[in-house]
Amino acid sequence: RGGESSLYRKHSPRGHGEVELVDYMGGDETVIRVATAGHGLNIFPEQPFETDFLTHLIAAGIKEPFSSVQLKFSMQMPIRSALSFVYDRNCSVNEYSGRYSEMINSARVPDKQDILRMLRSPSDENAERIEFILSDTRRKTRESYEKLLGVDFARELARAGLGTNNDTRFYWLVDLPSLADFVSTQRQRPDLDKQ
Repeated sequence: RGGESSLYRKHSPRGHGEVELVDYMGGDETVIRVATAGHGLNIFPEQPFETDFLTHLIAAGIKEPFSSVQLKFSMQMPIRSALSFVYDRNCSVNEYSGRYSEMINSARVPDKQDILRMLRSPSDENAERIEFILSDTRRKTRESYEKLLGVDFARELARAGLGTNNDTRFYWLVDLPSLADFVSTQRQRPDLDKQ
């Protein structure tokens, strides 16, 4: 319910990247119709409250009717994070092409706080040095990429030097149970890779 209010509202998880719901198909009524298709909608003496029936389906572990609800997201995030979406067999992905277009000039470079969490022996000095090295590497690889484009080098080869922290854009089509499973799986990943 109320999917329209969520459409085209950009969210920026962890302050980097974008997630935006751009389309959806189905809702509570669709799930109920699919769940009762074999018996018709009049199987109950009185029409049940939708929330009670949906809660019953969830509690009973009946996922199939929820598969009729599909969501389409527009997303931007580092390539390394996007790979988990690309390899998910239950979803459909249409990714921005670095072969035909210039790669997005945006990347996620861990900040000092992220780096401190990942160090075995945290120290401000080491974190600042690592942050500088990563930022400098990102700057140099982007400059090299743009130089290669400037000499009319093939885009698909020029992008080879960009890191997996470079952003990509894609559309992600997923049904409701697959989305729930995906979110549950992502919660178990290390903080640095979560988007």
